This record gives sequence, structure tokens and C-alpha cells, in this order.
Amino acid sequence: MSGEKEGLIQLSSAIANLRDELLTAQHQGNNKEIRFKVEEIDLDLSVAATKTGGVEAGVKFWVIDAKAKGEVKSESIMKVRLKLKPMNSDRKGGLDVYVSDRVPDPSA
Repeated sequence: MSGEKEGLIQLSSAIANLRDELLTAQHQGNNKEIRFKVEEIDLDLSVAATKTGGVEAGVKFWVIDAKAKGEVKSESIMKVRLKLKPMNSDRKGGLDVYVSDRVPDPSA
């Protein structure tokens, strides 16, 4: 991914990867007898912030993976907890997400 550093993953990329993994799990649940409702996702992440200057000045947040633990100064590491509630975007108002191909009838 562009802008990635060794052992660091942009926070937006980490969330996009999580979304992709949930979609993969949903597709793998096709025709399975048991399905799982995803009610809430709690992510506890170690992140580092970097500040950039110039034309595209701003702050970027990087998720730290095991490879980078020793390379990032401990005083620059923050713990972040994100609470995400997945919702299906193709329906008005958004429905709950299930890890399967069958979704319960909302009118039932």
C-alpha cells in the first residue's frame, strides 16, 4: 500500500483490511448451517502519530505491528480503542452484518 512504512500500517489501511476480512468471512459462510451476527468490533491498537509539513501538511496515524515494536520510541506510542458497529450499506438505514450469505428477513 502506498505510504506504508516497515512495520507500520496506516490506520485507514488497517480498517480497510478489517472490512475486507469481514467480507471474505461473509462469503466463506455461504451455505453454512451456522452463521454469526457481527454486533460490535472492539479494536485495541498501538498507534504512532507522525506529523508532516509542506503542501500536504497533517498528522497520520500508524498501527504498529510486531516488526516495528522495537523501532518506535515508546513515548510516541499511543493506545487507541475503536468501537465499530458494522452496517450493511446497500440497504436504507443499514442492517446488521452477518457472516453468512443468509440474512434474516427484517420484516419478520
